[in-house]
Amino acid sequence: MKFPPLLLLFVVTGWYLTASVLLAADPVDSVSTLKKVSERYALTQSRINLLLAQRLRPPLAPNHLANPFEENNSTVPISPADAGAATTLATSAAYEAEMLARYAANLKISGGVLINDQPHLAINQILYKAGDMIPVGTKEQPLSLQILHITSDELTLGLNQAEQIISLKKPAPGK
Repeated sequence: MKFPPLLLLFVVTGWYLTASVLLAADPVDSVSTLKKVSERYALTQSRINLLLAQRLRPPLAPNHLANPFEENNSTVPISPADAGAATTLATSAAYEAEMLARYAANLKISGGVLINDQPHLAINQILYKAGDMIPVGTKEQPLSLQILHITSDELTLGLNQAEQIISLKKPAPGK
């Protein structure tokens, strides 16, 4: 197929003019496109900084946090006048009874025997008789429960002035 030279001239001229118009318009569009992209980039960067600001620069932690695992997690220092009241509370009979009940609940009584006509109980895998002291508590706060009396039916424990009687009989089935 043979193209007439005049037709070929028109086609090539049209491509040339189209290319020159497109190339002339491109620099104007690239500046406006560059502005739009830079604005979007700045907006995106500001959003990222806003969302991640606390993670990148976390607020300072307080100097002293209360320990949630302590029994008394008060962070307020006690004045000498308040210390006397706290000591009185700690030595009160109600406090002693509460501590006795708490530690007595953790004792494992596994059996009893008579040795020289004196009853002994196996408590936490150690034999104890009336008058013996059972060590309980922690290394920081050692505490001892005293065995006041042992019978075949019950055990009487004491902590200072507080007493607690523990039944040694198993409850009847169904009760």
